[in-house]
Amino acid sequence: MKAWQADHGMTDAQTEAAIMEAHPDFARNLGRINRAYEDFERDRSAFMSVWKARGMID
Repeated sequence: MKAWQADHGMTDAQTEAAIMEAHPDFARNLGRINRAYEDFERDRSAFMSVWKARGMID
C-alpha cells in the first residue's frame, strides 16, 4: 500500500479517509473491530492482574 500511496501522493490519513468514504461498511466494521480489541485488552489486563495477585504468573 505504501507504494500505491507514494504513486498517488497520499498520506496515511488521506488513504484512510478515501477508503472510509468509498466503503462505509468497512468503516463500520473497522469501528467494531477496534471496540472488540479494546474490550479484549481490558479483559486481558483484568485477568493478568488477578492471576498475578494469586501468584499464578510472575
